[in-house]
Amino acid sequence: LTLRECAHRKLVIPPRCIKHRRPQTLSSLAAMGARPSRPAFRFIPSKLPEDATPLLALVNARSGGNQGVYVRQQLSRLLNPVQVIDVSETPPDVALSRFAELPSLRLLACGGDGTVGWILTAVSQLPPKSRPPLAVLPLGTGNDLARTLGWGRGYENESLLELLEAVQRAHVVMLDRWDVRLTPHRGGGGSGRRAVTFQNYFGVGVDAQVALRFHHLREQQPEQFWSRMVNKLWYIYMGAQEMFRRSCKDLPSSLELYADGRRVPLPEGTEGVIFLNINSYGGGVTMWTEDDVNDDDEGFDDDDEDYGFSDDEDDDDEDEEEDEP
Repeated sequence: LTLRECAHRKLVIPPRCIKHRRPQTLSSLAAMGARPSRPAFRFIPSKLPEDATPLLALVNARSGGNQGVYVRQQLSRLLNPVQVIDVSETPPDVALSRFAELPSLRLLACGGDGTVGWILTAVSQLPPKSRPPLAVLPLGTGNDLARTLGWGRGYENESLLELLEAVQRAHVVMLDRWDVRLTPHRGGGGSGRRAVTFQNYFGVGVDAQVALRFHHLREQQPEQFWSRMVNKLWYIYMGAQEMFRRSCKDLPSSLELYADGRRVPLPEGTEGVIFLNINSYGGGVTMWTEDDVNDDDEGFDDDDEDYGFSDDEDDDDEDEEEDEP
């Protein structure tokens, strides 16, 4: 199949648009006292086809067991290999800086919700008019953002050719991202104020406790987390443990919640508070229906907006499945 015959040809950067640099010699590196700091190629945007929308695929090879490695290999065959970058080796901000000069750039995040959030944070650091839209190939456990944008509940070795065609025809939607400023309870001995950004949801209490334990165990014993189903079983096991431990049973006495400047009392027995930005939680749980939505949202200001792709054909995907922090 030639590039002209490919259904996803607008996403592919033709070889003529890439100029390879001469490799730096050991003597020049020694003189600089550093490792190579520039990529081995540069782009020639003027040689791109007029209708080109080049794609940068950011793959977390550690996601989805061996799926991340497989996806990286297959995308390298379907695109120009320079368009596929493993974020476990090259951080998203570095990858984006290499492709910044390309017009109409699109991104494909291949990983779980944690990987997508990491990439969106790098995108948010770009000037607003230079932020490329992002599609998702869900390789995580929950994949709640992918469900919301219509990219499915989890990759099951479907055709990547069909995925690339969907990315090429997808339309752009806006996505809110929120800043949360954390202040330690007076006299609680905290380490000072912190700020975090979220696009899915932000939890305090039992769900955050389970997610933290999951993350720590996966960092210590990655061989125990080799598939989406096994990851779900770990979540169920840790959640069951928390039901008996009740480590957050005193949450109402240690957490004060305010909305629009007014204190909101927490009901007795509350063990968790969750702030939702999307209507999918914990691997596909729908938290509200259209009838529940109150259109009066005055007093709430979103911190940031990024662009995401939505694939209409997948909007009715089923539920069920959460990911790496």
